[in-house]
Formats: sequence, C-alpha cells, structure tokens
Amino acid sequence: MVTTLTERIENYIEEHEIDKKEFVRRMGYENINKGLRRLHGWMAGGLQEKKYPGTGEQIEGLARVLPASKIEIKQLISWEKQARKLEQLEKRRQDDRYFCSIRTTKFTSGTRTFPGDRDEQEVIGEVREIIARKMEDDFRARSNYFRCELNTPDCKSYHFNKEGEITRTSEATPGAAVFGWEVNGHSFTFVE
Repeated sequence: MVTTLTERIENYIEEHEIDKKEFVRRMGYENINKGLRRLHGWMAGGLQEKKYPGTGEQIEGLARVLPASKIEIKQLISWEKQARKLEQLEKRRQDDRYFCSIRTTKFTSGTRTFPGDRDEQEVIGEVREIIARKMEDDFRARSNYFRCELNTPDCKSYHFNKEGEITRTSEATPGAAVFGWEVNGHSFTFVE
C-alpha cells in the first residue's frame, strides 16, 4: 500500500540522490539495520510511535529529514491508520466466517473457524463448550493469561472469561477507535 508518508520518503530519497541507509542515518539511527526495518515498515503503512534509544522519537527523526513538521507527519500517520482500518473492516465484512482464538499463555494459542451460515448463538454455545473442555484438559488454560475472543462476520467481537461468560462485546465501525488483530492470516478490527 503506497501512502503519502511513503511518497514523501521516496521523493526525498530521489531528490537528494541518497539511498535508504543514508536516509535512516539522517534520521538519527545508529543501528542502520534497525532503521531500515522501521523504514520498510513505514513504507508499508505502519509507523510505530515508540521511542528508539538515544535519538528521539521516530516522528521527530522523520521531521528532521523530511520537509514536513511533526504535526504534518502525525496527521499523515493518522489518516493512513484510519484508511487501513477502513480497508480491514471492509475486508472482514466480505468474509462470512466466524473466527475464534483461545490463548492460554502468552505463547500458546489455538484458533477455530466456524462457517458463516451458522446461527450466532449456536457458535457462542460451541465456543463455551470449547472453553469448558480446555479448562478440563489443559492446565495452562487455567492461567491468569487466558484470553478467548470470537469475531463474527458482522465485525462484532465477544470476549469470554475462563467460565465461558461473555465479559465484553464490541463492534468495529468506520470512524471508531479500533485496533487490529490477526489470526491465521485474517486481520480483524475491534473497538476498544
């Protein structure tokens, strides 16, 4: 996905006849490989707003190099994030399956896909049965890290506790504050 931020980076590199390594050097990266990984991420549309040690924020680094202010860069990032969220939401609405992910520890998870022609309450009942079996069979499922989420074809998300009770529901809608999540190559968006 080509973004405005990507275009600005590419234009700068071309106009100043430098390579990507020099671009990240000018941003303040001492670890060029790390800078290149981040650069490829930005150019794919995913800027991380975390600090990188010793050289300031990534937005400040971009503002130092590009002919744009920090405010402009933040606005570009905001627009690009919203555009990606809308794309993800539309993509999800075209898939009529239910997706369930159960995570028993930080490092182990299982997923289950249900056909879209099933009744939502029927799928919720089956998820509850899966949780009950997990609690009986898998000691790791009893950990404090247990997570279970069911994503429906209409972009609703149900969050279950260890007892199979729905603790929270949310729905991804255009313009809402959403976060992305990926299971088996399927990206989901949920309202926080």
